[in-house]
Amino acid sequence: MFLSTSHHMSTVVCIFVTFATVSKCENGGICTAPADLPYCQCPDGFTGSRCEQEIDPIFDPCANYVCLNGGYCTAPADAPSCQCPDGFTGHRCQFRPGPLFDPCANYVCLNGGQCTAPADAPSCQCPDGFTGSRCQLKEGFSLDPCADYVCSNGGNCTAPADVPTCQCPDGYAGPRCELKEDDQCGGCPDGQTCTATNVVCVTSPCPTHTCV
Repeated sequence: MFLSTSHHMSTVVCIFVTFATVSKCENGGICTAPADLPYCQCPDGFTGSRCEQEIDPIFDPCANYVCLNGGYCTAPADAPSCQCPDGFTGHRCQFRPGPLFDPCANYVCLNGGQCTAPADAPSCQCPDGFTGSRCQLKEGFSLDPCADYVCSNGGNCTAPADVPTCQCPDGYAGPRCELKEDDQCGGCPDGQTCTATNVVCVTSPCPTHTCV
């Protein structure tokens, strides 16, 4: 049987006797008694005959997961991720990718060679009969930089870093050892000699004989 309702310190209290027990509505519940049958109307977030049980809020994995540039959040298996619109990428759709990088774009292969770039490292696949990093050499061609580099007057060719140079014997100089070290004119045509005073080439007065 319903006994009474009362208000105390802004809390609605529903007091009823059931099997000699006295109870009330908890957590701000409001007691109503249609047809003398008292029950508690519970506020949001609570349930139970006396509003004594708190309802766990529904968990939304996307609640605080921000997707940029028009992307939207999905959460299969409660793991949030972003579905990005065309033209954007990244785990939050934060990147607008530029044109695709082509490692072979400026890597020239000669003589019909084809550029490949495994692991973004370009190299040339050469057709039959050619070799070299750019297919620039015919197979069988000498790879010796000194093969066709002639040093004059007994000079010897060396090729550090594959760049041929001449080591000249004593008394000679120049890139091909073509100059005498005492020839300040830089070399004179046949039949002429260098004058030390004017540093010019002059015709010898005795072209076929020894001057005395």
